[in-house]
Amino acid sequence: MTRPIPLILLAACGALLLGCGEQEPAAPAPGEPVVVDTGEPLEAAELTITEFRDGARRAQAESDLDPCTLLSDEVIRGQFESAAGATINRRPSDYSMHPMCVMSWRKPDADEIEARTAAAMNDYLQRKMRGEQVKMPSFATENEVTLTLFQPLFDDTAAAIASFDQAMSVLQRGVKGNSGGVEVSFQSDVTPVQGVGDKASWAVGMRQFSVVQGRRIYYITVNTGARPSAEEARALALAKAVGELL
Repeated sequence: MTRPIPLILLAACGALLLGCGEQEPAAPAPGEPVVVDTGEPLEAAELTITEFRDGARRAQAESDLDPCTLLSDEVIRGQFESAAGATINRRPSDYSMHPMCVMSWRKPDADEIEARTAAAMNDYLQRKMRGEQVKMPSFATENEVTLTLFQPLFDDTAAAIASFDQAMSVLQRGVKGNSGGVEVSFQSDVTPVQGVGDKASWAVGMRQFSVVQGRRIYYITVNTGARPSAEEARALALAKAVGELL
C-alpha cells in the first residue's frame, strides 16, 4: 500500500513564500516548516526524542543517519567558491520533524551587506514613525544549504516513487498551508532530472532538489542568491555526493 508523504516546504529565509495573495505574511524563521493541507491522507512518522550534539532535545523522526555527516566541507567547497575560505557551520534544524541539517557560511561581502542593512533599517524606522506602510528590510549575510532525510523509510523503491510522484504532482498544482498562523500558498514548477538516484526533480520556485534512492527520499535546498540554473547544478552535484554514501 502506498504511503502518501507530506511535502517538505522549507521556508529558508522567507525565499519560499510564493504567491501569498494580497497580503504578504511575515517570513518564517529559516527552516520553519509550513503545515500543508494537500487534501490527501498523510501518515505521520513515529516520533522519538533525539539528542543532538549541542545537547538540545528536539522532536524528530527516528533516523539511521545523521544528515550533518553526509556533506563534507570538501564537497561543499568544491561547489561553492564563496565557501573556500569560510567556516562552514552545521546545525540540526530546530523545526523539521524529519532529520534535517542546515549548513551555512558567511558571504564574502557580508560586512558590506550588514552596513547596507543598518542604513536601510534606519530609513525603515524613520518612515515607520511617519506612519508609512513599509516592509522591514532583510538582507541575507549567509549562504545556506539544507539536507533533509524523509523518515521513515518506505517498504520498497516502488512505494517511494509512487509517493514521490504524488507529492510532486500536488506541488505543481499548488497547495495552501499555514506558517506561524499565517495562511500562505505554494506552487512550483517541477522538472524531472536524470543522473541521480532512482528518480529526481528540481522545484525551481523552492530551490529544492528531491531524490528517490531505493527506499529513501531526501531533499536538498540551495539558497545563495545565484541564478536558479546555477543553484540547480550545484544541488545536483550535492545530491550525487549524498547518493554515493547511502
